[in-house]
Amino acid sequence: MKTLLCFFTAVVIAFTGNAQTAINVFASAKGEAEYASPSALGYKMDADSVDYDEIKGSPFWKNEGSPAIIFLQDGRLIKVDKVRLNFYTNDLYYKFGSGPELVAKTGTVKQIGFLNNSDSATVVANFQRFRDVRSAYNPNEAPFCQVLNEGQVKLLKLVSVNLDKKFDFVGGKMQSEFLSRVEYYLLKGNMVFAVKKISKENILAFVIPEDDTKNWLAANNNKLKSENEVLAFLEYYNKGK
Repeated sequence: MKTLLCFFTAVVIAFTGNAQTAINVFASAKGEAEYASPSALGYKMDADSVDYDEIKGSPFWKNEGSPAIIFLQDGRLIKVDKVRLNFYTNDLYYKFGSGPELVAKTGTVKQIGFLNNSDSATVVANFQRFRDVRSAYNPNEAPFCQVLNEGQVKLLKLVSVNLDKKFDFVGGKMQSEFLSRVEYYLLKGNMVFAVKKISKENILAFVIPEDDTKNWLAANNNKLKSENEVLAFLEYYNKGK
């Protein structure tokens, strides 16, 4: 199940204290959003020097890049032609017009809405930083989590990527490979619950079931064992909230 969010302008729910409510940047409204220059993203002078062509696998969400709306920490919006999200470095790579690909300055970006390549009014994936979520491989920086649905209770998906190096005895040389792990979180208001692995027990520990909830799960043969099953359940659950 893929949630598509249509937008024409931005509605921003700002952070308050330690609040980490998901920001509804892409809510439907009249008018056009006002975008800042892509130069507001800045660029890292010390961008990583990893030769990705020499490493097996990819650390990027969609390696070819996609157009995106970017929400900055200071509240401004930017629309960029090509954006890639690097799960290994937690960096945003961007390309505007005929210019070179740059890496956004650390700490600049709060949220990314990747757009449909053929329909720039449709957001196909929404990534946001949450300060209480940490990657096992990089505990010092809040990573980008994918917000998979709308509503009072949201499912967050964290993809962590690590660079594994081992000696290839057949080839007689060191071999590098990107390895990824997926973890899930549930978000309700300011509360983040680490699901880690999707299961009925883990989901219902946070979303306390009532009789109608149990009946719906049984009627729909929903075992809460997969991402799609949890999203279908949350779509039902959030309608009553």
